[in-house]
Amino acid sequence: MPTNQNTLPIHHTAIVEDAWIDYNGHMNVAYYTRAFDLGTEGFLEAIGFGAAWRERENKTMMAVESHVVYEREAHVGDHLDVSVRMVDHDDKRVHVYCQMFDREEGHRAATCEWLMLQVDFAVRRATQFNDDERARLAAAQRTEAALGPIEGAGRSIGLKKQKPDPS
Repeated sequence: MPTNQNTLPIHHTAIVEDAWIDYNGHMNVAYYTRAFDLGTEGFLEAIGFGAAWRERENKTMMAVESHVVYEREAHVGDHLDVSVRMVDHDDKRVHVYCQMFDREEGHRAATCEWLMLQVDFAVRRATQFNDDERARLAAAQRTEAALGPIEGAGRSIGLKKQKPDPS
């Protein structure tokens, strides 16, 4: 059961454009990913890891893994809201869970999880969060805890093995 979009902060909004539609008549996967990326940027900005931080610290957050689940089609003119929540973090990484909602219809269209890694631009290598960054992540984690559990996070991909048909 999807979380009610009205209880979540919105980190990105978009209106599906004609150019985003593929040969199947719905929004192409690349635009779902782009919307989730922009939502994640909005979330990072909100918790103090945006453009000013990147410039000041010469660091960034880079995606190292993602998992998208497409639940409903999006079509031209649909108004989409993307909400992002932090699932967890450690010394170098942040795990977020994104949800895309159709604003008019109210249904969830897709979800995306990202595992991001902090990278030092000077050496293009992963680096640990400093004390200030850890404090901001801990504060964000407390805010997330107050919103309740994140249902659906951590889902894996794979085929369930079918039992052979005895006939």
